[in-house]
This record gives sequence, structure tokens and C-alpha cells, in this order.
Amino acid sequence: MDWHVCGTPATPSTDVATTMKAINAPKARDYPSQGRMIGKTILPDFKGRDREFNTFRTRIRNGMSEGPNFAGHFSVIQIGCGTGCSGVIVGDNKTGRPSRFPRGGEANMYLDLAYQLNSRLLAAQWLDYDTDRCFIEFFDYDRTSWKVLSKFDIGTTEACYRDIEDNLQ
Repeated sequence: MDWHVCGTPATPSTDVATTMKAINAPKARDYPSQGRMIGKTILPDFKGRDREFNTFRTRIRNGMSEGPNFAGHFSVIQIGCGTGCSGVIVGDNKTGRPSRFPRGGEANMYLDLAYQLNSRLLAAQWLDYDTDRCFIEFFDYDRTSWKVLSKFDIGTTEACYRDIEDNLQ
């Protein structure tokens, strides 16, 4: 699988590979992007339309300046908020408009993502401390909203210590 991965570094787990083989995970090729970015990246308007993202302007500008890495013309930017905590901003390199990804923060610890430039499919692995369970969720991004395609319980906290890329094999 040719995923771009970002998130919390992890260490191997012993029981996850067996669990993942039973999962019928969506395939990136079944969710092609709607074209590729042509031209220069437009950055957000942090003093106007996008001022709610002003706190993270440097990280967003830097991430978007590297060019698209998801769904043809989007930049996925993961921002740390403490040990095991992170949030995700998705910037549209065509319009400059940033948006929030629906997982992250203290509710979704050890967030680890996998995605591709040529696909709208994004996989997110995260830990729910309240239930001591690790989940992998698959999302389809239609340029305006995130549609949950499937969600799998892959084990206890230990499962989230393993990289999402390893868990997706």
C-alpha cells in the first residue's frame, strides 16, 4: 500500500496483524481524487475569512507551501497539542481555505493518519482512553465534508502503539 503517513511514532504490537487481516478495509484506488493541483498554492486569509485558524498560521502556511499531499489539491497538516495529542487541519491549496478534520485532540489520542495525493480516502487510527480501545476509521473527503466509510476496533491501547501503516498491511 502506498500511503503517506503522519502521526505519533509507535512501537510494534503482537496481536494487531491477525485482527487487521479480518478487516475489509476500503482501497485508495476506489476513491480517486478529482484532479491534481495546477498552479500556485493560495494561502489562507488569516486576517479575514480564515481568522479562526490564525493561532496555527505558521504551521498551516508551512504545510500548504510544501504543496498538496492529499486528494489532488489538499494539504493535510497535523499539529501537536501535547503528549499523544494532535489536531489536523486540511488546507485547500486551490482556494486557500483551511478546514478541520473530525478526529483529534484529547478525545482521539495517538492520532495516526494515512492518505495519498491521488485519493480522497483517508485512514485515521486513534485511541479512545475511556474504553481503552484503538480504532481505525476510513473517511471519504468530498471537498466539503468528511464521510465515515467504516470504523474498526483493532484492539486495546497496545494496538495504537503500532504504526497505522503496519496495521493496514
